[in-house]
Amino acid sequence: MEMTEQWVGKAAGGRVFKDARALVRLGKVLEVTRKEVGDTVVFQGSVGSGNRPMRVVVKVLGPTEVKNLCGCAMSRSTGAMCEHAAAVILAGIQGGGQEVAREMKPIEGGGGGPQQEDREVVPLEVRLAPGFPHEGARAVHLRRAHDAGLTEADVVLAAWLRQHIGQADAAMLSLPEEKLAGFYRAASGHPRVSRGDEPVVLATGHLRPPLEMEVGDGLVWLRLAGEPADGGSGLIALGKGLAAWDEAAGRLVIAAASSPAQGECCLFATEDLLGGDWLELETRTLIQQLTGLSDAYQLPEDLGGLDVREGTPQIELEIAGTTRTLQA
Repeated sequence: MEMTEQWVGKAAGGRVFKDARALVRLGKVLEVTRKEVGDTVVFQGSVGSGNRPMRVVVKVLGPTEVKNLCGCAMSRSTGAMCEHAAAVILAGIQGGGQEVAREMKPIEGGGGGPQQEDREVVPLEVRLAPGFPHEGARAVHLRRAHDAGLTEADVVLAAWLRQHIGQADAAMLSLPEEKLAGFYRAASGHPRVSRGDEPVVLATGHLRPPLEMEVGDGLVWLRLAGEPADGGSGLIALGKGLAAWDEAAGRLVIAAASSPAQGECCLFATEDLLGGDWLELETRTLIQQLTGLSDAYQLPEDLGGLDVREGTPQIELEIAGTTRTLQA
């Protein structure tokens, strides 16, 4: 049986279908899976947002026979297809009916050595928002890639999705801020990433952007050297991670997880520097964090005129009424 948007529209009805399309478009349908058991197609997914999205199961038994399990009032009272069930089907049919590959994941326990757990891995397309990366970086549309061969990048991305999202199939994602950098690192090197009709290259690397420094009475001012990104190329923040965007090449380089954490070394957040304004710190605070700061950023050779010298601390001890100065 072939399932299309037109079929969903007829099965659900005009108003329900319209509401379902809106849920999909707004990214409210997550963790969608599709499985075929004989002549029955089973869709599962979560609909909504917040701490308690609704879990929806839809069984398509035939062209005119659909059974949906949803906790909404309409489904419970009438048993008819609600907008949540229709939305899960709409999101699910975007993945098509291709066969899936399997990832064999070692699991603990059991006799006779390590066991293997079957995990489905499907080739995915990663579709980003039209305004990426400056707008809509949290909105990601995952679609099954028809006729595409499975790559190592698919396996890596599937493992991250399964660990952090709960499933690794076609879905409309709305990534939380704290998972942005992790997702784009996991998608690094993926062969099917696009923004509209334009391909996008994702990579990881060590980013060490240059800083400008000005020194005053007990204060130091810092800012990123050069112009900040504003719809074009430059540095951007992905949650707590830093990334560099090349608009002409359509290439995003995300700071590797092993890179020094910009901002954490000197008590300011990465995004505090991305507006192009001067950031004010106490000179004493900067000197205490100077080593970590120089690992994360390129500092001016003259440190903006700051004179930092190594010294030998001295301790004064009073012994039997006599003061002695000792070198520590």
